[in-house]
Order: sequence, then structure tokens, then C-alpha cells
Amino acid sequence: MKTVDRHEIIRDKLHHNRINAAEILGLPDEVKIPDFFGLKSEKDDTGEVTDWLSDVYGYCINNYKVKYS
Repeated sequence: MKTVDRHEIIRDKLHHNRINAAEILGLPDEVKIPDFFGLKSEKDDTGEVTDWLSDVYGYCINNYKVKYS
């Protein structure tokens, strides 16, 4: 099997199983969003949070949910 073929198989497995990709990469299940974002309700813009998460963890963010307290 060629290296290109192996990479394609790995890419395919990661693409179809996001949970395993996160585990393999060591990404957390939960993150505390700093208070300076001022998120209080679902109406608040989370665009800056998405940018912050990408900067902190070094990966594009596919999706996330915010728990408001």
C-alpha cells in the first residue's frame, strides 16, 4: 500500500468519526469560556469565541454548544 493510500484511509476515518479525531488530537470535551466574552444568553454573538477557540487549540472549530448559567 502506498503512503498516499494510507493517508487517504486515515483522512477518511477521521472525517467520518469526529469523536475519535478529537480523542486522537487530545482536544478537550469541555472548555471554560472566559468571562470577558460576556456571554449571557443564546442571543449573544459567539463569533469571537470561535476565533478564540481556534487560536487556543490550533484547529478550526466544527461546532460547539455554550451552556449559560
